[in-house]
Amino acid sequence: MNNYLKPIMLMFLCTFFIAIGQILWKQGIIKGLFTPSALTIIFIGFFFYGMGAILMILALKNGQLSVLHPIFSLGYVWVAIISPILFPTEIISIYKWIGIILIFL
Repeated sequence: MNNYLKPIMLMFLCTFFIAIGQILWKQGIIKGLFTPSALTIIFIGFFFYGMGAILMILALKNGQLSVLHPIFSLGYVWVAIISPILFPTEIISIYKWIGIILIFL
């Protein structure tokens, strides 16, 4: 992988890790904030979020901010797609689909 693609791939991975962290936080809150299982899920979410931050720092070290930062908006897409699978009350409306398409464009 050449030096131009590596930061881009790291940023894609970063967005996925951060989205997983946020989803785990929501799962932990749903279980009840101060239960042991909820706290475990929340801390695992912090781990994923932290890993995403580290990947972002590594990507920014060798990549161009003007190229990498727009990729960060993919985190919204991951959350919008994964949330309805895990949380039945989450629905992807037509407006969310339009937003997802606009982010890709």
